[in-house]
Amino acid sequence: MIEKLFTSRIWPYAAILVSIFMLASAHAFENFGKMFPCELCLKQREPYWAAIFLAISGLVLFRAKSNWPILKVTNLLLGLVFLYGTGYALYHSGVEWGLFEAGCQSVDLDPTQSLSLDAPIVVGKCDEPPLVIFGVTMANMNAFAAMLLAMASFMSAFRKNQN
Repeated sequence: MIEKLFTSRIWPYAAILVSIFMLASAHAFENFGKMFPCELCLKQREPYWAAIFLAISGLVLFRAKSNWPILKVTNLLLGLVFLYGTGYALYHSGVEWGLFEAGCQSVDLDPTQSLSLDAPIVVGKCDEPPLVIFGVTMANMNAFAAMLLAMASFMSAFRKNQN
């Protein structure tokens, strides 16, 4: 059953759903958990937006020209996008561990201006993770998730027997 998920025809749909879930989770932590993202956190969301666009584009092109190997190419490109996301999340993890300098600055929120349109946007510090569970930060979790998505995308792209 699970192996059907990793076919060229099915994986782009799964990549879209997982990307939407990852973005929704990030927004939920931000809005409901008041864990404001830093610049690097926001950059880590970009591969998921790119994956959604890429997967939808690949599916539309496949509908137009189904005899092209477009879904294999789409899955290969999805793998590269998620691999980039893995690298960026690992870089952010390195910043959190003090291995790299990022130069991110936080902005303090003035509660009296929070409803004003000219109120500053709250941004967290890149080297201070807002959530740590058993020593694992959100950037670490994102790196792991993006790595799994990259592997699944490459597996779908290079799988020999497609159904």
